[in-house]
Formats: sequence, C-alpha cells, structure tokens
Amino acid sequence: MSRATEHYKRSFSASMGAGIGSLFGGGGKQYYILEHKVSSKYHKVGESQEIIVDNIELGRDSRCQVRFDETFSTVSRRHAAIIRDQEKWKLVQLSDTNPTLLNGRKVAKEWYLQNGDEIELSYGGPKMGFIVPTGNKATVGSIGLTRRLSLFRQQSLRPYKTAITVLMCVLLLMTIGSAGGFYWMNRELGKARGAIIEATNEMGNIIADNAELREQIDIQDSIIDAINRRPAPRPTPAPAEIQSLVAANEENIYFLHTNRVYLTDGRATEDVIAGFRESDGAPVPYGWSGTGFLLEDGKFVTARHCIQGWRYTTNPYVLASAAVAVNNSNIDIVASFTAVNNRGNSFTFLSSDFRQSTRYDLTGEIGTDDSGNPIIITTALPIFRNFDERAWSTDWAYAQTRSRGTLTVDQTLSQNLTSGTPLHILGFPGGIGVLDTPTGINPTYNHFSVAQPGLSNSGCFLHTRGTDRGNSGGPILVRQGNKLVVVGIVSRGDHRSEEYNHGVPISAIYQ
Repeated sequence: MSRATEHYKRSFSASMGAGIGSLFGGGGKQYYILEHKVSSKYHKVGESQEIIVDNIELGRDSRCQVRFDETFSTVSRRHAAIIRDQEKWKLVQLSDTNPTLLNGRKVAKEWYLQNGDEIELSYGGPKMGFIVPTGNKATVGSIGLTRRLSLFRQQSLRPYKTAITVLMCVLLLMTIGSAGGFYWMNRELGKARGAIIEATNEMGNIIADNAELREQIDIQDSIIDAINRRPAPRPTPAPAEIQSLVAANEENIYFLHTNRVYLTDGRATEDVIAGFRESDGAPVPYGWSGTGFLLEDGKFVTARHCIQGWRYTTNPYVLASAAVAVNNSNIDIVASFTAVNNRGNSFTFLSSDFRQSTRYDLTGEIGTDDSGNPIIITTALPIFRNFDERAWSTDWAYAQTRSRGTLTVDQTLSQNLTSGTPLHILGFPGGIGVLDTPTGINPTYNHFSVAQPGLSNSGCFLHTRGTDRGNSGGPILVRQGNKLVVVGIVSRGDHRSEEYNHGVPISAIYQ
C-alpha cells in the first residue's frame, strides 16, 4: 500500500549522483527494466530499457527519460515518475489530468512496484512491464562499463544536462580564462541561466563531502556574473606596417575542432558527451574548438586543454568518463580532431598523436562509489590543495607532421619578453573567421602587449587581455625585422584579474 513520503521533485543528486555511483562499481546496486509493450517513436514493442538511476520520469516532455511522442494524446508531458525508496521502487503520479494505472488500477498518488507489475499511462495508453532482474544479472555491476556510461548519459535528468554542462564550462573558462576553446559557451549561457542557479545549489548534494571541490566551485561561481558583464575583445585590423606579414602567415593557422571523444578498451568504444544540445528531445554530443598552428619544422602546435579537455574541466559528465579511465587501467579516453586552414589544407589527429607533459598533473579522490571505493581522477586544474602552479606551463601540445609551415620560433625571446613588447595573435575567437568569408576559414587578427617582464612563477608570461574563447592554442607572435616569430601559445586568463592572460612560452615544447 502507499504511504506518505517527502514531496517528489526533480533531483540532481538522485539522478546524476546515483548515475555516477552506478558507473563506478555498482556491485550491490539494484536496477530494473521497463519492457515496452507498445511501439512509439522512441521505443519499440519488446524493447527492454535498463534504468540505473534513482529517479526517472515518464511522459511526452523532452526532459523525460522514458518519452512518448505526441500521438499519445492522453499521456501528459510529465505523467509519472519511478523513484527509489530505500530498497524498493515506487510509482508516483505526476499528471493532474491523466491517470496512471498499475495492474489496471488507478494510482492515486504513489504505489510500491513489484517484479512483474504492468504500468499503463492513461486508459488505453502505452504499457510497460516492470522487471527486476535476479541472479547474476541483478546488479548494475553486471552491465558492461560502456553500456553503463551510455545509460548514465541518457538517464541523468535532462534539465541538469544543460545546466551542469554550462556551469562547469563557465568554471573551466574562469580557470583557463577568456582564451578557452568553447566558443559556443556564450550562446548556451543565457538560456541556461536559471537552471544553472538551481543546479549550483543542488551540486552540494553530490560533493558536499569534498570540501576542496566545494570551495573551488563556490569561489569560481561567485564570479560568473563578471563573465557575462565583461565585453569580449573585438578583433582589430592589423596595423598597416605589418599587414603583409600577417597575411603571409595566415595559412599556418588552423581551426581545430573535435570530431569525437570516446572511451576505448582497444576493442569497443563509447562516446563521451562533452556537452549537449537538444535535437527533437534527444541529447546530441558535440565537443570543443580552438586554434592550432604549423611550424617550419613540421610541428603542429596547440594548447593542451584543446587536446585533453578532460584534464581541464570540472564538468561531471566528462569527469565521470575521465574517472572511468583512471579507475580502469585498460580503458583510455581518446579525442579525434580535424584541423583546417584557409587554403583548405587539413589534418586529422588523435589526442594520442600529441606530445604533452603531465609532469604537474594531480591524481586524487573526488568521491566514492556505492561500495565505498574511491573514485579517482587525474587533473591539471587547482581542485586539490597540493596543486602546483607550474601545471599552467604544461598547457601545450604538439604533433609532428610531414608538412612544413613557414612560422619560425624564438625560444630565447619567449622566456625574456620585456614589459610593453607588442604581441600579435591569429586565431578564431568566438568562432569568428569560421565560414564567415567566401573562402570559408580565415583567421582573425588581434594585438596586445607584455604586462610583466620575464616568466611568472607558473612558467608562463603575462600579457594584457586581448584573446577570447577560440583563440586557445593559437600563436603569440613578435615582429623581428621583416617577419613575425612565434614566442608563445595562447593559454588561459588570470584567475585573479579580468585584465590579463597568460601565454606558454614556445620554448616549453622543446624542453
């Protein structure tokens, strides 16, 4: 029989938290199956839908994990929910107009589910069997890892998919600065603002026990408004005296974007969601973009955070995937990329093609699974107290190619820049320059200057703000006579100020 419980509401912790718990271990965690008995746009007769999170909703709303199309007119947008109540599962009526039936009887408010029960949404509506696996198939741990990851991605409550993705990418941008590679962020931030606030409050439910992460998120969340208010720097025409030098180097600059990010054990692969957009209610993966450049010695150079984004984020979706890789030594995260220039020349890379430095990366615990086992991640961000500031100097990556560019480097100058030295950059801030011209791809010019002489304690040089999201990984150039030479790589903004950015000296890639 039914009994009073706390008022049902969409819950971040019950959805995302339980999903993450199911990913790691899940040895003693029970799940259930909904066996669809009616065909619809989203489910076929006989389909067995495994549910591994603690809260799901059923209805026509695009946010429901068990969704039905508009042809089911008697199914409400948020019709019913199935929630965990200790060791049992409970069916909850959500609709004010259309009934939910359990074994043919109307559910007034809620009712406990038993193995073999039949759920029906409205009289004559779609029917589903409720099945609790037994024996060797009784726990989440019996489901393969890549399948668990896919289910986790699909079943986390959808309002939080956008909110948490945007929130965490905002935090990422505050850490790697206005030069971050996610040029789509501005578009998403506005429409997800309200959900961000709610998700920020709910975040404590899953990471309250980790004071260091909580503190870091609170600090960075306090300046989200500053990001919105701060105008992005606008590209400016190159000064007349160097326009020809800039034009001569444009073909060395490449727009870099992800094609796919996936987990692999060498045999099977499972896509990792770096972000979400809604397409007819279904989550569609997409990644990030940035800039890369080709040197005369054949090195294709970019920022490491453009290649290994999972080392530079606190996004729960990506963190979960990164933790899967760290906690399972036979699994790797791999990203594939395409780089294209204004001549139509292109490269395809895997993240494993790039030489990178992990010297100052930290490995630590961000939580535990259902069995109390630690969930471990490796990161280049300051989310652990023993973070070494020199980790910022490892924000570089390069792949050796058989092609040759025309850009030259000055390693010595890159470590000894003086205040006021004019600096120039070519890249794709905010996606500007991508499909904006008849030729399709054309890098944008910007300029700034050195703010402090030499290198900081982090091993980077400080310059006045003049880069924006999408410029990440682009070359920082200085004029020497009748040519521009590379002295650095666009990296991150300074977390203490809106006025400055950091560049990784080009000498770093030769050490």
